[in-house]
Amino acid sequence: MARRGLEEAGCQVAEAPDGVTALTVIDDLAVDVAVLDRRLPGMSGLELLTRLRRRAPSTHIIMLTGAGAEADRVLGLSSGADDYMVKPFSARELAARVVAARRRHALAGSSEHSEQVQQSSAVDPPVSNAAEIITEDTTIVSVTEPALHLVGAHVVEQVLGRDVFELFAPESVDGAKARHERVQRHPHEEPEPLVLRRLDGARMRVLVSSAPARWEGRAARSITIHAQIPVGDNTGERASPEPDEEAVVAVDSRGQIRTVNPAAERLFGWTATEVYGRSLEVALGLDEPAVLAESALQTLARVGHWKGQIEPRRGDGSTQRLSCCVTLLRDLAGESAGSLWVARTLDRDDTGRGESSRTAEPDLAADIQRGLARGEFVVFYQPIVRLEDASVVGAEALVRWQHPSRGLLTPAAFLDTAERCGAINDLDALVLDEARAQWARWRDAGRDLYVSVNLSGRQLADPTLLDRISSFPMPEGQLWLEVTETSLIHDLQQAAHILNEVAALGAKISIDDFGTGWASLSYLREFPVHALKIDRSFVHGAGTSSVDTAIVSSVLSLGRELALNVVAEGIETVGQQDQLRELGCHYGQGYLFGRPTPTIEEFGARSR
Repeated sequence: MARRGLEEAGCQVAEAPDGVTALTVIDDLAVDVAVLDRRLPGMSGLELLTRLRRRAPSTHIIMLTGAGAEADRVLGLSSGADDYMVKPFSARELAARVVAARRRHALAGSSEHSEQVQQSSAVDPPVSNAAEIITEDTTIVSVTEPALHLVGAHVVEQVLGRDVFELFAPESVDGAKARHERVQRHPHEEPEPLVLRRLDGARMRVLVSSAPARWEGRAARSITIHAQIPVGDNTGERASPEPDEEAVVAVDSRGQIRTVNPAAERLFGWTATEVYGRSLEVALGLDEPAVLAESALQTLARVGHWKGQIEPRRGDGSTQRLSCCVTLLRDLAGESAGSLWVARTLDRDDTGRGESSRTAEPDLAADIQRGLARGEFVVFYQPIVRLEDASVVGAEALVRWQHPSRGLLTPAAFLDTAERCGAINDLDALVLDEARAQWARWRDAGRDLYVSVNLSGRQLADPTLLDRISSFPMPEGQLWLEVTETSLIHDLQQAAHILNEVAALGAKISIDDFGTGWASLSYLREFPVHALKIDRSFVHGAGTSSVDTAIVSSVLSLGRELALNVVAEGIETVGQQDQLRELGCHYGQGYLFGRPTPTIEEFGARSR
């Protein structure tokens, strides 16, 4: 499929069935672009990548693989790959990337060599879906749409003409300048982490690579941003959502690990790449072959889930005590298709190295209790709009802490501690009560808006939840409760019971961050779900990434088939809004329409 797509684009292609043959091809031919599978017989794609980079430093290398986890992409790029595509892939997109790579990375004087990959004049210049910035000297002259999203710009004019070093945080400027100077002498240096400073002031750690480029016939430099990890700031919104704090590991019916989330990597001290396909017992370093006691195994087989404690070893050899919840997953025939493990620490510090003390957390927990007593926690609202005309139809309630000395804090600074110290129920109750009071004020002012409130896993188990909702009756459809997929895992039967009772009171249920968790489709069958919220990670790639576009389109199609509302999160550009409308999405929220504020009055009176 790859070969046909490349040949149709006018490229000459040589194939190699394994790594050893590929090295021979590289030695015999002047290859401009190499496309590697990650899994190869006799030699892994990563090992071949390392050897190719030494033997053919000017060759542009694209990894083509089914491993789509962020850790896999970062590993491939840090090992020397210039680009990364995840299966299933588009042959046309692959061909466009190869042709673009040939054009950007052709070395001066390469015409005297036989070219293994030739550009076809019939191929239109592709639109890059990489976060790429082109500079002449240090002035930005071109920027792709993903890069605009990353730096927080809404239109290209906000970036063009700027000095590229303005986009880096002060502590990373020197490193960015040094890389900028080295790129001419060493065009294939490994990517390195730097801190980006967005136009809105938010900061994020990014993985950056640089290469010589051509711009309108002149020498230029290309800066590509491959990955992003938000940096704690406490002064404003993060550029992307925090990872789930619960460590989640999905295991197949043979007991082999298939998927882990970033929190699991941090908690257990290994990467997804290191443990993929390994048995759970070996990865966790459990001394006994049987992970669960006999009674626990019987409970798991009988009711499909079990809760308890385990003491696994981390990758560095230290041990830790974890609270663990295991859910048995079954296929359509009712047979066991694997299990889902969710773990939380009982006695570790924030570094995750197994120590039992937390130096700062007791003080923070006490501050949270005092803040609740003093009324320091406030509720902000972010508008939810109809994409057709950007009219406001509702608002999501989001908690903030107006700390007396640290300023306004977002949930990332206090929510995890609030859960561990038991204050989360009080916080959730505060948000729910204030959100309903704000809804009443909107109603009295003649604004027909619904209000959406996030429910934590703890609140789903709170026996006062139903009484709290019924004590302040609202018309059906005016109160929406958002739950994440992970929050439902702990006790499926209890969650199903509570959510059905909540729905009977007239509240609507929405699955937040849909598509980023596990067992989503089974939740649609087990729970009274009325809406899906498409995670911002897919929304950002809609229209530029074929994979993300397909995912968004599939969720929208699923919503239509099941008569569910679908809301797209994290919309930041008019282009994203237009793309989502074309795909059939009717509702959305994001910085394009407004940031969270104490009220949404300043967004105008465009409510329905």
